[in-house]
Amino acid sequence: GMTPSDESCSEVFASMRNLVRASSAFTKGQVDSKALALLLSDKLCAYPREKQPEQPERYVLLGYLELLEILLQQSPGDVMPTKLGTDLVHAFMSEFLFAMPVDDKDCVAICDTPATRQAAFSVLAAYLNMSKEGYEQVLSTLGSLSAMAGRHMHSSWGLQVSSDVKMSDIAFSGLKNQGCTCYMNSLLQQLFMNVAFREAVLNTEIP
Repeated sequence: GMTPSDESCSEVFASMRNLVRASSAFTKGQVDSKALALLLSDKLCAYPREKQPEQPERYVLLGYLELLEILLQQSPGDVMPTKLGTDLVHAFMSEFLFAMPVDDKDCVAICDTPATRQAAFSVLAAYLNMSKEGYEQVLSTLGSLSAMAGRHMHSSWGLQVSSDVKMSDIAFSGLKNQGCTCYMNSLLQQLFMNVAFREAVLNTEIP
């Protein structure tokens, strides 16, 4: 069998992806999409949640995720009834991509390499493309994660760094970093300096 660190399994998964992408494979019975969906659901639901040993890439996890993305595009009806499919947004947002401490114990995201994180985001995007309710689920989960993160970081991250303080000779004032908002702050500040965008937002009527 393949181990999570087995780089050669990439070739196996590449062959499987090509087969699944071929729509004729479903009609000819070469691929049992329901069985494949159940298999991927079982494998991903059972994937270890604790921190894994350091390694260049998690090839088996990456292979599962890439197959799941294609299956969501080709045959979403077979994915949705599975254990993973019924709770896909929550599982990917709260376990595969982000993880919050539980009972003061640190948790790590299952996807902890650039490639697996990109693959997980692609799975989420494929799901959102065919699920109107998915967007609301994502926003709801982000709200819950943000509230949880705020409770954990308020005391340890609510600091004012001296270099963040506005200098008297600087015309603009930046946004205070709340602990993990530096990227969002940068984006908002860039958008603010786009005059057309800023005026469009400021001139928008509030219902």
